Amino acid sequence: MAYGLDIGSGAITGVADGDEPAGSEPPVAFPVAESALESAGLSLADTLTVDGADATYVVGSDANTAADAAGDLPHELFENGALVDEAYARSALEAIVDAVVPEQADEPGCFTTPGTVIDTSETSDPYREVAESIRVARGLEPAPIARGFAVVYDQLATDNYTGLGVCIDRQTTSVALAYYGVPAMAFSVAKGGEWLVERAAADAGAEPAAVESTLEGFELDRNTAAGEIESALAQAYDALVGEIADAIRAEADESELQQGLAVPIAIGGERTVEGVEYLFGGRFDASNLPFSVRGVRLADDPAASPARGALAAARDGVTGDDGIAADSLAAEANEANAADGASETDADSNGTTLSFDESLEPERETERADAAIDKLFDRLANRDEQIQSVSADLEDLADTVASVEERSAAAADLQELDEELETAADDLAALEAESETYASDAAVDALEASVDDLSNDLTAIEDSVAALDGALAELADTATDERADLGEDIAALETEVETVADRSDALETELESLQANLEDLTERAATAADLEPIDARVDGLADDLGEMDDRLGGLDTRVNGIGGRLEEQATRISGVSGRLEELSERTDTRVDAVETTLEDEVSDSTALESLAADLETAEDGIGELESDVQSLDARLERHLDETSTELQNALAKTRTDVEDNRESLDDLREDIDGVHEELVQATADTADADAVADLRETVSSVHESTDALDATAAELSADLETLESRLESVESQTDSVEAEVTERVDTLESALDERVSEHADRLDEQEQRVDAVAAAVDELSADLEAASDESATDRTPSPRDEIDSLRTELESVRADSTDGTGVVPVIAAGGGGAGLVAGGTVALAGAVTVGSVATVVGVLLLTVAVLTGPRA
Repeated sequence: MAYGLDIGSGAITGVADGDEPAGSEPPVAFPVAESALESAGLSLADTLTVDGADATYVVGSDANTAADAAGDLPHELFENGALVDEAYARSALEAIVDAVVPEQADEPGCFTTPGTVIDTSETSDPYREVAESIRVARGLEPAPIARGFAVVYDQLATDNYTGLGVCIDRQTTSVALAYYGVPAMAFSVAKGGEWLVERAAADAGAEPAAVESTLEGFELDRNTAAGEIESALAQAYDALVGEIADAIRAEADESELQQGLAVPIAIGGERTVEGVEYLFGGRFDASNLPFSVRGVRLADDPAASPARGALAAARDGVTGDDGIAADSLAAEANEANAADGASETDADSNGTTLSFDESLEPERETERADAAIDKLFDRLANRDEQIQSVSADLEDLADTVASVEERSAAAADLQELDEELETAADDLAALEAESETYASDAAVDALEASVDDLSNDLTAIEDSVAALDGALAELADTATDERADLGEDIAALETEVETVADRSDALETELESLQANLEDLTERAATAADLEPIDARVDGLADDLGEMDDRLGGLDTRVNGIGGRLEEQATRISGVSGRLEELSERTDTRVDAVETTLEDEVSDSTALESLAADLETAEDGIGELESDVQSLDARLERHLDETSTELQNALAKTRTDVEDNRESLDDLREDIDGVHEELVQATADTADADAVADLRETVSSVHESTDALDATAAELSADLETLESRLESVESQTDSVEAEVTERVDTLESALDERVSEHADRLDEQEQRVDAVAAAVDELSADLEAASDESATDRTPSPRDEIDSLRTELESVRADSTDGTGVVPVIAAGGGGAGLVAGGTVALAGAVTVGSVATVVGVLLLTVAVLTGPRA
């Protein structure tokens, strides 16, 4: 059963004849422990694994499952279409290939490779080794074909396998141009689906994952609304097609392709999308390619197209002609020829030539020579097979020509076939010449002779190396002895150097001492005359200290005076507080007396009940007045307490500063005494210049201390002046507050006295008028009683006349009462209204207490006016 194998960077797929389904596994691996496999829901027996140098790797789709369970990404086995350089990569690839190749495969098959990747150094050697592992493990003989050529075999069978095949993979894009099933050009570019995603993500400013998700259902259709990512993907595909066209043009120039042919284009691969065929057709038509486009088709199942093409090639007996094997063999032949030439040159020039390589083992060199011979024979056998294949193709071509002639083909087609035959004949002649060159018995004999010479040369080299080993051992012993002697000499020399260094240090110390003595002798030229300015400065300092002491005494006196003034101010504040309390008590007493008087005078009159309510209102106003007075008293006391506290703190600080200054003066006096003693000592020993210098420094420090004391005294004076000004301000504020309070209390007392007196007089008048009315009523009652005692015969008037007479008298009495009291209500109402207006105005102006009292008096007057007014 024939089979086809597609080894792609996105998936490895195997198909076979019959009804067997295609097997596919992703080329990935992931290191995992057995416990991690169980947590991922996998079992070691049913999982595809390989052993690496440091861990066990799960490969294929199970690697994706394990990586997802671990929250990580699996390791890719391919990079830029080539196998990664990891120890586990080759084993993992072989395991995946063995898993996807059908068990029933028992005939030669084909597997795909990317071919030569341009602009990179990657080779297809790992693919060849994978094919070798399949051959060893399964007994199969797979042949490599390019992925682009596989697409040609899958899609262009009706075109006699002539055309351009393009396979867009995840990491590479493979291109192959074939004529009648023979690849004329095959290569790959290192740009595929991953490059498209990265390019689109960079252009659209999006995450690669979002672009990858969009690519899954992406189609190139100009009639469909496209977003930013879709537009970026379209531009990326256009750029990829442009680079493929440029690469075809470059490779065609090197391959010397026949110009002017019209070929179809087939496109496959897992990263192929709908609509890309139109993009290829348009761009290739506009490009200067060595062929013209005769239609573009997209594979029905693009991802499976390379595997199906490999299967079709295996059925057709393709043995591998993608250029990879030929390139590798040519490189190996060049290496072998180079080694041959080098050996012959060395042997011919000197007979025996010494050469030093990285390894001098004769067995490895012999193995290399044997391997080169084996490869050479393998290549010769392959060339014979290729010659036979070309001969068979020529025979088929001759049959085709005969059939074409029988069908009366056109002259242009015959000319084209003639040119193809000539080209094939030239290729056959070249192959025969090359085969004759490789198959030369003389060349083989010369190579065997060279191998024998090389073995003799290696034996001589081994003898020379053995001799050199003895000489090197003797030389090492001699060098060891000489090194020991040299070490002893160096140690002795170091000791002498240290001794000389110590002596040099001692000499330098003595020299420095001599220089210091010389400087001392030079400076000791001072006389008693140099001390006279110092004496004068010391006397001046003593005078300054006396003056400073006097100033500090004055400051102390001023501080004591300020303290006395503060105590006096506190006494005055206490007196003001007492007076305020006394005035408050007196006001309370007078208000109580007024209330008592008012209650006594109006208790017998029912008409004066409303006056009691007004009196309660007046009482509330007086209570508010008392609250205002108490608030003012509390504010005054708080202000005086704060001022007193600040003054006491300032006084305490001033006293502390004075004490510190006194201590500084004491220290300064001690310093002056010390200066005097040093001056006496300096006078006694005038030759001692060091003492004079110290004395000068001491005098300088005394001056600095004096200056600091002056600055401190100035600061204290400024602080005292500030305190005095603040104290005077507080005293003036206290006097003004005391005067204002006294004035307001006196005004309140006089106003209360006047209004109480006036109110009492008016109450007396009202009582008199009430008494007069009561007397008139009594008199009328008496008259009525007297009239009732008279007999009926004595009085002729009728009862109606008596009633009329009584009514007349009452009206007369009422008229008399109205004439006597009509002025009082008018005056009371006017005074009450004026009191209300004046009280409100004074209260708004700020004198709340006086305004409240005026308002109360106004209410009382209005009450009296209502009570004494005429009744209807």
